Amino acid sequence: MRIISYQVTDERLGEVGQVYRLVTTLLNPQVAAALALIGLYHERWEVELVIDEIKTHERVQRKVLRSKTPEEVRQELYGIFLAHYAVRVHLAQAATEAQVDPDRLSFTDGLFVLTEMLDLALILEPEEATEPLLRRLHERMRQQLLPERRLRVNRCEIKQLYQKYKPKKRDVPPPLPFEPEDQFLDFVALLDPLASLATAGGGT
Repeated sequence: MRIISYQVTDERLGEVGQVYRLVTTLLNPQVAAALALIGLYHERWEVELVIDEIKTHERVQRKVLRSKTPEEVRQELYGIFLAHYAVRVHLAQAATEAQVDPDRLSFTDGLFVLTEMLDLALILEPEEATEPLLRRLHERMRQQLLPERRLRVNRCEIKQLYQKYKPKKRDVPPPLPFEPEDQFLDFVALLDPLASLATAGGGT
């Protein structure tokens, strides 16, 4: 395995001076650079947004599946996941064409536009419905961009003293937000970049 050690240089992102270690089975630093893996690891919470997109927006807050048998439930889940993937694929293509971050495109708007386009595609001939509709679809998906995301502030405090966290200070102003152009890796200090490989049988 490969161990990547690093620190954050801004207290809004974590404990300054604390050594964080990321363990991975991607051993080749030429293929998987340490900083790239660190950046991806700290975006893992994005999965929560995917769950929200599927449960809240795609399914319009329906509580249960309609299917009554295990096989039908599996089939319905496959359909839900494939529909989500279809929307996300077109959002990614639209963002790439416009050279913007896919996070700037709204899933809710993309779902509405794609559904509307599908209704139109059903009444057109195949040769009329492919390329022109895809261009129109991507143009509409990127018409209204969301604001650039800012880094989330990680304030390690709770209301009562517990474990290693400090009690919340009511008289202390909240931390300043990050600027839109700030990136997480701007505040990462990589430790021992040449010694980040280790084996399961021993090493550093």
